[in-house]
Amino acid sequence: MKVLISLALAAMVAGCGQEEAPKQQVEVPAKVIPAKTVELPVSVRTLPSLHVSKDAVLKGLEDAVTREDPGQMKDGSPRDMVYLGKHVIVDLAGNPGDLERISITFDVNGEKATSVLLVSLMRNIFPEWKEFGQWFVSAVDEAIESGVKNANGRGEANTIQGKRLVSMLAYPDMGMVILEVVALKR
Repeated sequence: MKVLISLALAAMVAGCGQEEAPKQQVEVPAKVIPAKTVELPVSVRTLPSLHVSKDAVLKGLEDAVTREDPGQMKDGSPRDMVYLGKHVIVDLAGNPGDLERISITFDVNGEKATSVLLVSLMRNIFPEWKEFGQWFVSAVDEAIESGVKNANGRGEANTIQGKRLVSMLAYPDMGMVILEVVALKR
């Protein structure tokens, strides 16, 4: 099977006040590549497990839940968006009994209730991390400060806690911070 490709040489001389050049046709053989269909299981684990459940993350915060939007990630695994109060969104990715990723988005100009929710969430995720408060305050400051300095407007602070990476991404221009927790590959 051959495909005819029309090359417009006129584009090279366009705008020069000359008439359009004649089009030249070139025959190029087309390659037919057979398509393969690969069946993937509905729940493909893309990240290692955090070994924490949705219920454990939200323990004691049931009254603060204002909305919950269950859904799916591209690979078909579950994903829940949980809204806490006015300024906190918790994105829980993976099996609700064994999450793969937790992202917490919050407003840096939020009220005191936002801080209380964040501390509660992090205590639920990291009950053994006693210095979380100190890290959190310095990480927010560092991320916001670097976000103001960076041309892209994004600042970042990271730490490793046990076998989990904790990343603080700040977008000072938007007044928003994202705290993300993922398991490190073993």
